[in-house]
Amino acid sequence: MRRPLFQAFSGVAFTLIVLSQTGLEGQTHRPGSVTEIQLHLDRLEALGYSGAVGVMRDGEVLVKRAMGYADRETSTPFTDETGFFIASISKQFTAALILALDDRGLLSTQDHLGVHLDDVPPEMSAVTIHHLLSHTAGLLRLQPPSSEVLVTGEDVLSAGLRAGVEYEPGARFDYSNFGYAFLAALAERVAGRSYEALMREFIFEPAGMHSTSVVTESSVWEGRDLAVGYNGFLPQGNSLLARSFGRELVGPAGIVTTLEDMLRWDEALRGDEVLSQSALERMFTPVLDGYAYGWTVWESQRAGELTAAHDGHIMPEGFNSYYIRLLDSDASVVVFSNRGDVALAERVAWELTDILGGKPAPELPEVGRSDVTPSAGLYVSDGGARVRLLRLGEQYYMEPLNQAAANLFLEEIEQTTAVTRLVERWLAAGDVDPSSPLGITLAAAQAQETRFGKYSGHEVIYTVQEDGFMRTHLRHFLGSDTLFTRLDIVDEEVVAGTDWGAFISGGRGLTPTLAYLGMAPASERSWIAYDFWGDRTVEVSFDGGTLVIPSRGGTVVLHPTGSH
Repeated sequence: MRRPLFQAFSGVAFTLIVLSQTGLEGQTHRPGSVTEIQLHLDRLEALGYSGAVGVMRDGEVLVKRAMGYADRETSTPFTDETGFFIASISKQFTAALILALDDRGLLSTQDHLGVHLDDVPPEMSAVTIHHLLSHTAGLLRLQPPSSEVLVTGEDVLSAGLRAGVEYEPGARFDYSNFGYAFLAALAERVAGRSYEALMREFIFEPAGMHSTSVVTESSVWEGRDLAVGYNGFLPQGNSLLARSFGRELVGPAGIVTTLEDMLRWDEALRGDEVLSQSALERMFTPVLDGYAYGWTVWESQRAGELTAAHDGHIMPEGFNSYYIRLLDSDASVVVFSNRGDVALAERVAWELTDILGGKPAPELPEVGRSDVTPSAGLYVSDGGARVRLLRLGEQYYMEPLNQAAANLFLEEIEQTTAVTRLVERWLAAGDVDPSSPLGITLAAAQAQETRFGKYSGHEVIYTVQEDGFMRTHLRHFLGSDTLFTRLDIVDEEVVAGTDWGAFISGGRGLTPTLAYLGMAPASERSWIAYDFWGDRTVEVSFDGGTLVIPSRGGTVVLHPTGSH
């Protein structure tokens, strides 16, 4: 039986439809139409966007579209059955599990922890399941120290009870990943089965999600395609399924799913196969700061109506997603991107929501036609800029490979270059404080000798401007492999580095890049390279086989080396 509850939905798409650029000119369309949405997606794809979107209204799938590649190195496209890590969007599934257990009388969201757990410390006696679901419990512990590995749900419960709370439960909102890991472990204690088994029994199977799993269940994906995440400068691969991690990821961010299964999940949220009407109402009722159970719910001025949304990022692996549900008009937009540009999925999701609501599509660089076909390979300038051009099917990409190349796409280059040189001096000095973020980062990479081979050195790749800080990327050589780490720098001081579990590994053959910049024809002899990350367009001309790129310091000429 279907219920018209909320009249809301979630559409997810990543079926690859490689569209040609023909048909973009001369079309007539009305704002909010499918044509307008598809035209915007055509432009995004032509500029190298990599990811997938789904748009629904009134229970109908309007757009199901994927762009780019699930794996650029193997030219593997997204399909309906490609696995994707949805990161913190997983929280709604954990919340749904708790509500399903509530529906069956195994617990109540109003239960205090002492109802289900022994030895709850006095300062945590007021914590309820409701507090954990709404991030108001005060349980802020995000991950264990490197000396403590949370192998089981019981480890999570024990660590949480030892850590205690940092404020009176219900007093304020503080987003807590560990709080959702605690919920997953609590569900295991209450029901006497693993989180993985409970998700299959109460959520995945009733919703018909037969290709969805928890990240710990790598066997589900044997022989099947998984999207590769790109963290902005390096293809990370599918190492989330291969690496060892504690249970702190299970609950807040551990779901791997597909297009078809997310569409089924949408149907389940609008029906009663998984949750009762009462449970669904509680899932979308905000508590503090607009957060409900696995969703933020607010009267959006941009959408002009009651809106539920959540983002999802797994960094540095490079998976990001955004999910919008318009609760009054029965419309939704889901966007996946396998790039580490954290705000990119959110940006595209809101652009599509705007178009759906009748607003004009945002301006993007115009794609034209060119008589020049770029030659793939490595290009180098006299000033040391190194750029690689790739062709994947009909798509072209540019990869800046070092600081000099990155500067071609940065508005402010003096500070980035200065910080790169500063870090190089720190490393050359050799007297790094081992307790500092830089020292901890170097030690973390060197400690991987047992996994990758003898540590033989490191180098600075480049620095980029982030929001309020500078981020410098390092490369470390171990045996026949390479690790990549990052340093966050404010006022010539390293304030954060890569922790013990967050470096990126890849063979020496993988070239670190600032980003995969999509290229598209612009005029008779030129193309454009568009940086989604910085929303910057650079025109690239071709003259006798060389690349000519304008920059703030003057025109840069790059010559082909014959190497790929």
